[in-house]
Amino acid sequence: MTKNVKFTVDPRQLVGKKVQSLRQAGLVPGVIYGKGHEPINIQVKQLDLERVLDQVGFSTPLTLKVDKKDYFSIVKNFDRDPVKRTILNVEFQTISADEAIDAAVELVLVGRGESPAEKAGFTVMQVLEDVELRALPNKMPSEIEIKLDELKEVGDHITLGDLNLPEGVDFTDKEVDLTAAVVNVYDPAQLEAHNEAAAGEAEDVSDVESENGSEDSEEAAAEGEAESKLSNKA
Repeated sequence: MTKNVKFTVDPRQLVGKKVQSLRQAGLVPGVIYGKGHEPINIQVKQLDLERVLDQVGFSTPLTLKVDKKDYFSIVKNFDRDPVKRTILNVEFQTISADEAIDAAVELVLVGRGESPAEKAGFTVMQVLEDVELRALPNKMPSEIEIKLDELKEVGDHITLGDLNLPEGVDFTDKEVDLTAAVVNVYDPAQLEAHNEAAAGEAEDVSDVESENGSEDSEEAAAEGEAESKLSNKA
């Protein structure tokens, strides 16, 4: 059962480059779009938006209230400043409660550090962080839990087919590979040896290119020499 999240946002008048003044005031410019209505420009306080995003992510629907009107929506996208990590803008899409939606749902490991495999000194590695699912908005889970208590030795794994999806929830891709691994168990010594070998191979390649020059650099040098000769003749 999904959360019943309600969120009040304000209509926005500033557009284009003028929205920078909103960000400086701690506000995030955004838009609500979808079937049956024109796009609605909105603005919301940065801290309030952060709290709501923590609650709903990209899969849980919420009700947006703008000028006393309600819009049943999901978060479609948002961008962050690469340095400050503040949210630069946000997009909401209105949806119908009676139509299935697709969403990326987080995969959460339960019992991390407590599995028999980890207690035996092995490494449990998560291969997939989320999975694309399809469901009615109020049936879409906020996350999928994966229990690790059956992992005991190297080679044990959990696949997409092992996931316990709620009733009414399916994979977006009907031809998804159910044998694809979500979690694997490795020997840490083998992982370390593999990483060292991979690093060594990379170093060898760079050494060879620095000493002998790569094919690309040789071609570039030849082209530069030819261009120099042509300019001298001219």
